[in-house]
Amino acid sequence: MMQIADLKLSGSQSSAPAPSPAPAPAPAPSPAPLPVITLGVSPASVAEDGSGNLIYTLTRSGSTTSALSVNYTVNGTATLGTDYTGPLGSTGAITFAAGSATAVLTVDPTADGTVEADETVSLSLVAGTGYTVGTSGAVVGTISNDDVELPVITLGVSPASVAEDGSGNLIYTLTRSGSTTSALSVNYTVNGTATLGTDYTGPLGSTGAITFAAGSATAVLTVDPTADGTVEADETVSLSLVAGTGYTVGTSGAVVGTISNDDTSPPPPPITPPTSPTPPTSPTPPSPPSPAPGATALPRPGVITALDLDGFSASPSWEQAENAFDNQVTTKYLNSGGPNAGVEFSYGVPTQISSFVITTANDVPERDPASYQMYGLQSGSWQMLSSGSLQLPAARYTDSAAVVMPSLPALMQYRLIFPTLKGTGTMMQIADLKLSGSQSSAPANTSGLRIQSPTQSVAHQGSDGLIAYGGRDPSEAQSALLTLEPQADGIIRDKGRMSWRETSWPGRPSSPQRPQPFTAGLRPVSNPVPLTGMATTVDQHHWQKAASPLVAPLANPWLQA
Repeated sequence: MMQIADLKLSGSQSSAPAPSPAPAPAPAPSPAPLPVITLGVSPASVAEDGSGNLIYTLTRSGSTTSALSVNYTVNGTATLGTDYTGPLGSTGAITFAAGSATAVLTVDPTADGTVEADETVSLSLVAGTGYTVGTSGAVVGTISNDDVELPVITLGVSPASVAEDGSGNLIYTLTRSGSTTSALSVNYTVNGTATLGTDYTGPLGSTGAITFAAGSATAVLTVDPTADGTVEADETVSLSLVAGTGYTVGTSGAVVGTISNDDTSPPPPPITPPTSPTPPTSPTPPSPPSPAPGATALPRPGVITALDLDGFSASPSWEQAENAFDNQVTTKYLNSGGPNAGVEFSYGVPTQISSFVITTANDVPERDPASYQMYGLQSGSWQMLSSGSLQLPAARYTDSAAVVMPSLPALMQYRLIFPTLKGTGTMMQIADLKLSGSQSSAPANTSGLRIQSPTQSVAHQGSDGLIAYGGRDPSEAQSALLTLEPQADGIIRDKGRMSWRETSWPGRPSSPQRPQPFTAGLRPVSNPVPLTGMATTVDQHHWQKAASPLVAPLANPWLQA
C-alpha cells in the first residue's frame, strides 16, 4: 500500500487566460436513395388476331440522370415465336435511357385459325444493381382467342337399299354441328357402279357441292332410281365428303346406297309331257331358224364365242353369245363392250354364208346394232368379207330384213362385228342371229398339220391326218413341236389328243408297242406349243413317233384321236 498526507507545490504563473478547446468536425452528408422500379401492363387483354399489343411499362422514381438496366423474367401459357413476338427467352433486361423515367416492353400476338384457350404473358421484376424492385408480383397480360370452332359435317343414307323399279329413293343426309346461323357450302364426290342418267337421277357429275340453308342443321341429296326391264346385278351409288372452307369432315369414308335389281329372266316355255311312256333319248338341239327367203338355213355353229375388238367383252352368265343361236326370242346375247362387240363362230366343214337375219331383243332399241362387218379366217389371218349398215326394226322380238352377202368363199370360221349401235350406250344386244347359206360335206382338211424339231424337218404330213416324226434320239422327240398351217378353208380347235409309240426301224430289233398318250394345245405356226410326255431314256437307235389321225368332226369342236 502507498499513502501520503499532502503534496505541496512551488513555482510561478502567467496572467493570460487559458486557451479555448478546438471545435468538433461537421457531420458527413447522407447518400441519395436508390430509384424504385414499378411495372404495369395496358391494355390487360388483346385479341389474338387483332391489331392491339400488350404494352408493359417500367417506371423509375428519383433521378433519371443516368441510364439504368433493370432485370425481368417472362412466364405464362403463351409461347414466344408461336403465340407472340416480343421479349426474348425466359429472362432478360431492359435499359432506361438517360433522362427517361420509363421503359417499355411490347408483346405482339401472332394470328392463327386454331380454336384454343386464352393465353397469358406474365412479366416479373428481378432485383439488380442500382435500383429497388417496387412491384414484387407478376404482371399478367392476356391474349384472347378469337377463333370459332368449325362445324363438323357427317353423312348418312336411309334407306340403305331401294328397289330399281320401286317408288323409294336413296336419301343422303348431311348434318352439321355447332352454329347454324350462316349458310354453308359442303363439297362431295359421287362414285359407284350405277350410272347417272341411265340407272338414276340425282347429284350431277362425279363432284359437286350442297348448301346448308341459314338456320338449318341438315342438307339432303336424293337419288331416284330409273326403272328398266333389264336383268342385271345390283348397283351402288357411293357419296364421300370432301374437305373445304368453313367446316371439318366428320365422316371420312364413303357412304354407299344400293339400287337392287328387281327384274327376272322370263320363264322357259312350258314342256308338254308325252302321252305315253317313251324311252329316254339324248337332248335334241334347237330347231334351225327360218332361213331368209330363197336361202337355206345353216345349223347352229359348233363353237360360239363372244368378243369385242376393243378388248372389253363381258356378258352376264344368262346372256351369253350362245343365246344368239338358240332360236328363242325370249333369250338374248348382251355384250357390255358396246360398239365393236360381236360374235365369233365356227363350223366343222367349209361353210358359205349367203345372208343373215337379226332378231331384236327385249330391251331399249339404243342397244341394237346399227352396222356390221363380216370377217372370215383365211390363210391364218382374219379378212373382212363384207360390211354395211343395219336397219333393225324398232319393235322388240322382231326379225330384220335379210342382209344379203356378196359371193363369199366357203370358210370354217367367221366373225360378225357390230362397229356402231343405234344409241350412245355401252351395251350391244341381239335376240337371235339366223344364218343362211350352204355347207360342204367334206371333213376338215388336216393336211396343214405337221411336226418338226430343231434338228429334223417334216417327216410326213398327209391329208388323212397321220403325222409321223423321225429322229435318232428321244431327246429330239421331247423338243418336237406340233404346229398348224391353216388352209384357206381349214380350221383347227384349241386342243387335241394324240399318242406316240416306239416302233421297229431298219437296222434295229423290233420292240413291243408301248402307247404313251399326251395332250397338247394346237396353235398357229407363229406360236407353236411343245409336245410333252415323251420318253426320257436315251436310245441311240432310230425312233418313230406316230400320231393317230387328227380329224375335226362336223359338230365337235375338239380334235379327236
